[in-house]
Amino acid sequence: RTNWHEYAEEIVRLARQHDPLLRDKPIVIEAIPTSAYPLPAPRPANSVLATGRIRNAFGLALPNWQEDLAECVRELYSGTLQAE
Repeated sequence: RTNWHEYAEEIVRLARQHDPLLRDKPIVIEAIPTSAYPLPAPRPANSVLATGRIRNAFGLALPNWQEDLAECVRELYSGTLQAE
């Protein structure tokens, strides 16, 4: 379970492990409410990225998002990311 802000922060944290140019740069990702980011389509006020309901409904064992994101970033930086 996470939210878009935490997800973005994790991407930056992982990218810094692979990119020397990012390591010393201050990168601030500011959390903002949905109302502060107007879009043409309505968005939910609370957009938590949670998988509990779908896991329970279908009896799924989903992978850990942090581990899969780390693998994706590793593949991006190594040039081995392949579209499926």
